[in-house]
Amino acid sequence: TMKKLLLLLFIPFLSFGQGWIQIFGEEYSYESGVFVEQSSDGGYIIVGNSIGGTTYNPNIYLIKTNSEGAAEWSQIFGEEGEEFAYSVQETSDGGYIILGETNSWGGASSIYLIKTDSSGNEEWSQIFNGNIATTGYFAQETSDQGYIIFGVTQIMEDSGGVAQAGYLIKTDDEGNEEWSQILDESLGVG
Repeated sequence: TMKKLLLLLFIPFLSFGQGWIQIFGEEYSYESGVFVEQSSDGGYIIVGNSIGGTTYNPNIYLIKTNSEGAAEWSQIFGEEGEEFAYSVQETSDGGYIILGETNSWGGASSIYLIKTDSSGNEEWSQIFNGNIATTGYFAQETSDQGYIIFGVTQIMEDSGGVAQAGYLIKTDDEGNEEWSQILDESLGVG
């Protein structure tokens, strides 16, 4: 029987090494944590992946805790394909911006940007397609309340091989692309 498998270790280095450990997860599923950040209220926001049920269908798993690590709420994001999370950041309005990848819209992986409110409810999401396959690794709010996204995209070389390149995307406050730039085509893998 599958049980709660996500184990996250947080040890805030207080005086004399005091700390705590918390276990999160859903029954009959597998979870993994990939990124954690302390939130402005002293708690923590955690993003990871959840594979539920008897089929392989990973979704994005978001957890908010208090300062002692007790879960305040959690949310699952995903469609019928595979979604993976790589980072989460608190935004200036008290919500969160999650960045990862999805293959639910068109087969090849695409960057998946999700904006939530302070309770983890989705406000909007955006998909960004690169050339062949694209993954987003980190998103940060910008001074104009838009977002800057860093990821990697695969591109076809003149020789017919495939290369990986850094991929930078700037969005407005609703996640609509304002511009994008391929950063380095010299990281060839093909």
